[in-house]
Amino acid sequence: MSTTSDLWDDGRLPGLSGPKQAGRALKLIKAHWAPVLVIWLLITAASAGAYWMMNTYDTVTAPAFSPAYLATTFVGALLGGLLSGAIIRILLDKPLGVDAGFLTFVLIMTLATFVPSVAAKLLMGTPADAADPAAAMGAAWRSLVMMIGYLVWIYVALKLILWPIGVLVGDAQVTPGKSWKLMQRAFWGYILGAILLAGVPFVILMVFGIQAATSGRVGETPMIAAPFAGLMAVATAALAAALYRLRREDDTIAEHFT
Repeated sequence: MSTTSDLWDDGRLPGLSGPKQAGRALKLIKAHWAPVLVIWLLITAASAGAYWMMNTYDTVTAPAFSPAYLATTFVGALLGGLLSGAIIRILLDKPLGVDAGFLTFVLIMTLATFVPSVAAKLLMGTPADAADPAAAMGAAWRSLVMMIGYLVWIYVALKLILWPIGVLVGDAQVTPGKSWKLMQRAFWGYILGAILLAGVPFVILMVFGIQAATSGRVGETPMIAAPFAGLMAVATAALAAALYRLRREDDTIAEHFT
């Protein structure tokens, strides 16, 4: 029986649509709903703690290398790596445990979140004074550069997404180059799947951010937003697990074409 790797080598690896990836992610969540619920609660608690730190120490206006900003950003990235690693292992029916694969996954995910966040903070600096046209124009240009940088980062991160999952579950064949190839005809499907699964909580979080900005509380996030941040994190982790399963663990060729 041919595997997905065989299909790729033959140039016949089929595309994975957004609905297909989202549907598989929902099946995985349904099959493991109890531990997923526990992790969602943990992510919600972690998000609430992060929002409290951000609001209390005003990390939006703090310098990039201030202890408050660095600590809040690093702890958030670390917790995100730990909890996403746990949920992906659960969804892929892999045993939980603090082993080399898990620690390496957490390191990769922590750096992939922490480093771009600090870089963006360095680029943007503190919020510009709206009354100063020159400062506002400079902030607008920096925002454009940051947006382009984030788009490039998102593109590369998604093309490599199967690599840290392979590290997490002990699949040494999934190198960064292999991940890049396996994301062919699955990249836009993953983005659409993320919109389908995480679009609603993302929009709600955006609304909270807009409300804070329009009321003069830029960067402040109410605690009520934490459950939605947890939903978004669970949805994206489940989608990544579904993508890995579809590309690496499904051996039934016919299923890929349905």
